[in-house]
Amino acid sequence: MVRRRLKALNAWMNRRRIGSSATRLCIFIVALAMHFVNRNQGRMIMRNDTRSTCLLRYGLFVLVSMVFPNLPFAQAQETNENESELYRSAIERLGQPSRIRWTEPGSNTLQRWEPRRIVEIQGVISEWDPKKLVIVQPTGTATTTFPGDNVIGIEPGWKLDEFAAVHQLFVEKKFSDVIQRGQDALKLNGAPRWQQRLLVTEMVQSASALGKWVVAGRVFSFLAKDEPPDLLLASIPLPWSDELLTSGPSTTNEAVRWIEEEAIAMKLLGAAWSISGPQRSQAIELLKSMAQSDSNIVAGYARAQLWRTVPPNEIRSSELPQWFDIRDGLPLPAQAGPTMLLATRLEQAGQRDLAIAEWMRIPILHKDRFHLARGAVEKALAASHASDREDLSQRIQAVSKDLDAKNSLR
Repeated sequence: MVRRRLKALNAWMNRRRIGSSATRLCIFIVALAMHFVNRNQGRMIMRNDTRSTCLLRYGLFVLVSMVFPNLPFAQAQETNENESELYRSAIERLGQPSRIRWTEPGSNTLQRWEPRRIVEIQGVISEWDPKKLVIVQPTGTATTTFPGDNVIGIEPGWKLDEFAAVHQLFVEKKFSDVIQRGQDALKLNGAPRWQQRLLVTEMVQSASALGKWVVAGRVFSFLAKDEPPDLLLASIPLPWSDELLTSGPSTTNEAVRWIEEEAIAMKLLGAAWSISGPQRSQAIELLKSMAQSDSNIVAGYARAQLWRTVPPNEIRSSELPQWFDIRDGLPLPAQAGPTMLLATRLEQAGQRDLAIAEWMRIPILHKDRFHLARGAVEKALAASHASDREDLSQRIQAVSKDLDAKNSLR
C-alpha cells in the first residue's frame, strides 16, 4: 500500500516538473507522515492522546507551508500583513467588512433599458448617509468616499452578534421574530448608526410582509426622522396594490397623525394611506405638493400614488409612457412599489398581458422586497389563469418556487 502510494506521488511530481531533490524529499516525508497519522489516529484517540495528534498535525502544517508557500493557507499570514493599520482599526471599531453594490450616477436608472455599470466594493463602512458612503478598504491608508444614494445593495458585516441574529431571522422570513428581537437589539449600545438604520429597515419590511401597516409605519417613523439613504427610504410602507381595501380603519386613523409629522416621508406615508378616506382632498393636494420635492424618492412616490386618482376607464395610452418614465427615473431599488401599482392599474385598464410582464419584473429584480414579490407572483398567476395561458402559468409557478427557496437581500 505504501509503495503504491509513493509511486503515484512520484508520478505526480514528474507531471508537475518538481525537480528539486530537497523539495521532492520534503514531499515524500510529508506523505509518509500523513500516512502515519491516518493509520495511527485511531490508536491515539483510544489512548486519549489527542494532544500528540494535534502537535503532529501542526508540525505537518508548518512543513507543508514551507514546501508549498503558494498554497492558500500558506498565504493567509501574508494576506493579513498586507492589510493596512487603518483597516484593522476600522474592524475593531465598526465591525466586519461589508459587500456593497454601487451604481454610477445617470439621468435615469436603466437609461430606459441599458443598465448602468454596477461596481462591487468590499470594505468596512465608516459612514453612510444620503450624501456619502465612506469605507475603509483592506489595503487603504485613507478612507474612500462614494455618493451615498447610489448604493443599490449591501451585504452587511454586523458589529454586534444580536444584530446579525435578527438579520438572519429576516433572511429566514421569520418576520414576527424580526420585529420582536429587533426592538431588543436596538436598545444595545455600540452599533454604528448605519447598521441601526438597516435593522430598522428590515423590521419595516417584516411588518409589511405581515400586513401590519400601523406597526410598519410607526417603525418607519424612526427611520424617516434620520434622513436615510435612498436604498433604505425605499422601504417606506406605502400601499402599492389593494392594501387600502384590506387595511381597516386603524391604518386610516393612524395616517391622519402621520400627515401631521414633520418628516416629509411621514407626510407622504400619511397622504398615501388617506387617499381613499375622509381626508382624500387634503391627501391629493399634499401628494401634488410633494411631487415637486427635491427628494427623488419622495417626488417619484408621490407622483406614483396619484395614479390611484385616475379612473380605469380614463387611463389613456398617452399617459402610460409618462408613468413608465416616472418609475424608470427612480433608483432601481426604489422601483418595486411603483411597478406593483403600475401593473395593477394596467390590469384595471384591460391591458392584462402588459400587467403580467410588469408584475413578473418584481420577483426577478426585487426579491428582497418579499411581500411585494410574493403579491406580484400571486396576481400574475391569477391573471394568467384568467387568460387561459397555462404555459405562462407554469413559468410563473417556477418563479414562485424559486422565490420561496431563496431570499436575495441587500
